[in-house]
Amino acid sequence: SYKGRDLWAVKISDNVGTDEDEPEVLIDGLHHADEHMSLEMTLAILRWLTEGYGSSTRITNIVDSREIWIIFAMNPDGATYDIKDGSYHFWRKNRQPNAQAIGTDNNRNYSYKWGCCGGSSGSGGSETYPGTAPLSAPENQKMVDFMVAHPNNKTGISYHTYGELILYPYGYTYDDLPPDMDPVDRQTFVAMGAEMARTTGYHPQQ
Repeated sequence: SYKGRDLWAVKISDNVGTDEDEPEVLIDGLHHADEHMSLEMTLAILRWLTEGYGSSTRITNIVDSREIWIIFAMNPDGATYDIKDGSYHFWRKNRQPNAQAIGTDNNRNYSYKWGCCGGSSGSGGSETYPGTAPLSAPENQKMVDFMVAHPNNKTGISYHTYGELILYPYGYTYDDLPPDMDPVDRQTFVAMGAEMARTTGYHPQQ
């Protein structure tokens, strides 16, 4: 049977051993096995925060006022397979067997609007196969367990390396303001996305 690997995470805080009443931030990478640069982004952020602490006022203030969690690789088995034997296999999913093939798309295995709206495929061999049920992939269940254990999480970012896009909720629809989204939340997402693009000089594709 497939059990998946443990997800490695690090906590960055001015008091790492204490669960303080501070807003938490979650950063993750490598939902898709062949997007290796997303793992590099999580490592770069770890280095930026730890090396800048105490020397950069901005970074020191960030760390002192938050608990920051980084999950480096949401899909370690798939990523390991993708680069095994010293060559790329262009593998996207995890390595969980299904009735037809190998792999579940971790990015499509979460429970909200699971399998809906034409964004995935029911074929086990498809790169967008969402699994047999919501959270059927052990990695996704571990992520949910982490979120339940950290109810003070206020925001997060998931790094990917394909699409030249800054995406914000919800991924199941193209509606600008779907009925299940608070208009204030939508305004916040739009403003955050625009500021991310501005400060990085990034020009997302329309």
